[in-house]
Order: sequence, then structure tokens, then C-alpha cells
Amino acid sequence: MADHAASLWSADERALIDALLNQLIPSSDDGSIPAAGSIGVAAFVVRALDEDPTLQAPFARGLARAAEIGAGSADAVVRIETEQPEFFKLLQRLAYMGYYSRPDIRALLGLSAKPVHPDGYDVPIEPEDLMADLTAPVRSRGQCYRDA
Repeated sequence: MADHAASLWSADERALIDALLNQLIPSSDDGSIPAAGSIGVAAFVVRALDEDPTLQAPFARGLARAAEIGAGSADAVVRIETEQPEFFKLLQRLAYMGYYSRPDIRALLGLSAKPVHPDGYDVPIEPEDLMADLTAPVRSRGQCYRDA
């Protein structure tokens, strides 16, 4: 991969990101659904970091601590979540976005390969009685704005 985002992180850092991604989203027991790191989700992560430079410093600090902990250890992700919550939340969010946005992964999970918007999943309309119950508190407050 020769994009600019790949150059922001060393090969060792990319390998560490892959190892963490594989722990966050491991492969299925039978291997039919791949782990996140093994299918290149790290490329999505570093692209996202490249697009928002404000995320790079907190990610780099968390990644450095992850390297100290050792991403290969069984409890690495739990320790990182506890010790580096800001980094963990960022890594988790980017991992999920990168993994579940892939049409090939959605298809393996029995979901539509189409993106969610604009042509994605069929979402049934809620029944009128449910909508009435959900909106009753708001409607009972009455008008709280001025007519234009």
C-alpha cells in the first residue's frame, strides 16, 4: 500500500495495530469470518488518522503504551482499555468502522453488502401505536416555539 497514510506509521507500529485489531475483532472459531487485522483494517485506521491530525497524538501515545504492554499477550486489550481509555475508545471506534463497513464482512454476517446509506438495509416502519407512545411525552408539552 503506497498511500500517504501508510507512511505515517512504521512497519512495527502497523504490525502492532494489526495485532490489536486481531484481538478486538478476532476470527471466528471455524475461520470463516476473518480477524480485523488480518484483512487490512489497519489501512482504514491510519487513513482515518491521516484525515484528522488531532487524533494522531493520542493514538501514538496509546500505541506506545500498547507496545510496552505487548499486544500479543492475552490480556493486552483489557489492560489497554483500563490504562489508556482514550486510545482504546478511538481504536475500537475505528476498528468497528473499518471492519463493518466492508461489504465482504457484512455479507459474511448475513447482512446486505450494500452500504447503510443511501441504498442500504431495509428498515421496517414502526407501528403507529409504538410511534404514538414514543412521541406522547413530546406532544404533551405542547408548542414550545413561535410560529414563523
